[in-house]
Amino acid sequence: MCDTHDPREANWQRFAFTFQQWLDRHCDGDETLLRAVLNYALNDAKYRKAAHIGPHKLRRDFTRILAEVKTIQATATAAPVTQHPVHDAAWLTVQIEAAIRRDVEDAVIPDDWPVMWLVDIQTLFDAGHGVETLQKVARFAINHPWWSIQLGKEGVHALAINFEMIHAQYRKDLLKKEAACQGR
Repeated sequence: MCDTHDPREANWQRFAFTFQQWLDRHCDGDETLLRAVLNYALNDAKYRKAAHIGPHKLRRDFTRILAEVKTIQATATAAPVTQHPVHDAAWLTVQIEAAIRRDVEDAVIPDDWPVMWLVDIQTLFDAGHGVETLQKVARFAINHPWWSIQLGKEGVHALAINFEMIHAQYRKDLLKKEAACQGR
């Protein structure tokens, strides 16, 4: 008799059990909220390492992360998006979503983009990036042949995960353009 048990299956079952507990106990069955918490943990520098190891490493911090995500969501829904000041993550999320929808071919925009993408943009704000930088780098990514495909598939999440690399490419491209202008 051959045993074909995959040792990773036990890990996936443990992860699923932990996620189900969090969903029932803390999120009141709201899958979107749980997904937002997990995305926040994966993108936040403070929780990223623990999130990649597994949910057992996030157990102590889960309620703190949940509170942060709920605060972000509350500020996003507190006032109409059109009245948000320029520095607000909710305003920028809407602007980038509209640009992706308009300028990226075959873009897949998820139904829960206001919540999920807001967490990603807020993570970039929390990392110290300003509105002007985020707008310029997002526009560069939307116009870039490779990054526009990634934005079309994953949306703002692709921007958040790869921000440093996209920002470096943007700066390099900007230096090339300045050198070309000076050479004329």
